[in-house]
Amino acid sequence: MIEVDEAQRILRKAISERATLTSVRSFTKLTMMTGGRAYRGKAALLLERPNRFRIEFLGPFRHPRYVVAFDGGRFTQRGETSLTLLKRRGASDSTISIMGLTPEWLVSSALGMPEFDTDAIVFGSTIRIGQELVQLDLSTDEADATMLIREDPSSCDVERFIWIPKHNDGAQVEAVYSDYEELVGPDGELCRIPCTIILKVPESGDSIRIHLSDPEVNVTFPPSLFRVDALSAPQDATD
Repeated sequence: MIEVDEAQRILRKAISERATLTSVRSFTKLTMMTGGRAYRGKAALLLERPNRFRIEFLGPFRHPRYVVAFDGGRFTQRGETSLTLLKRRGASDSTISIMGLTPEWLVSSALGMPEFDTDAIVFGSTIRIGQELVQLDLSTDEADATMLIREDPSSCDVERFIWIPKHNDGAQVEAVYSDYEELVGPDGELCRIPCTIILKVPESGDSIRIHLSDPEVNVTFPPSLFRVDALSAPQDATD
């Protein structure tokens, strides 16, 4: 066990490091499990905090076959695919989810740590495992959470995050992160980014594995990239 002050220090350090990463552009390999079936494909991926994303599922010669995007308020798509990825939670284009996760959860989870309210945290047990690993058990008004963090003098990497909602308005989620890289964005900010991200929803058995290839960080994207015009060819996210 370690003291609450030490647990707070480690959590603040992890949150501070994740906050330096505001956007990602990357080619990626996606593996999704849903309904007992596995789907695999290559995609071009854009993520931008707090909730904007664009996914282009690629065909031969990296030509986008199916494009989905969310601009923070509206969901748009173009093309056809057999991959069951997006599930509507309501009639509005702004109420979508991926595996039951809202756009905010999808983006923040893929960028290295799910969002949660840090103002009302109650620390449970905090255990140091060896020299570098720390397990933090937390509780907020919304959920209980367990984090596994690897800390060394120069970094504080979240390796696992389990989120268990206290109410019936959300799904239990497990996020696993590995293959961290240090990258510098156009703004000169040094970021650490996990290049392999696995998001699991135990209740449904759904999961998605994202492996980033040569990611770019903290790129400023034009808003138009997060909208898809169904009447014209989609703008290439890799430009």
